Amino acid sequence: MSNIFEDIENLKAYGFEGFIPIKQLWNNQSAVPQEQGVYLVLNTRQNDINFINPGVGGFFQGRNPNVPIDVLREKFIDDAIVLYIGKAGGINNRATL
Repeated sequence: MSNIFEDIENLKAYGFEGFIPIKQLWNNQSAVPQEQGVYLVLNTRQNDINFINPGVGGFFQGRNPNVPIDVLREKFIDDAIVLYIGKAGGINNRATL
């Protein structure tokens, strides 16, 4: 059995859709999906990882969500394609990305 997170084709086979490069979202925020759901941040270019300081996550509920770079480096898995899994909205919450 293959790993669902092994590559984009596996993710598509499991129903994930709407793959949009981060650069496109950065340049055109109207491309951010306006619907609830599960989303992934993928790294399809394995050798192109840069940690930045300060991060661009912004504050959430008055807290800084950024993690120190040394912690990111320590926990980073070199060959991982999925960097983050998140959920927008739910039964009692209509939040979108």
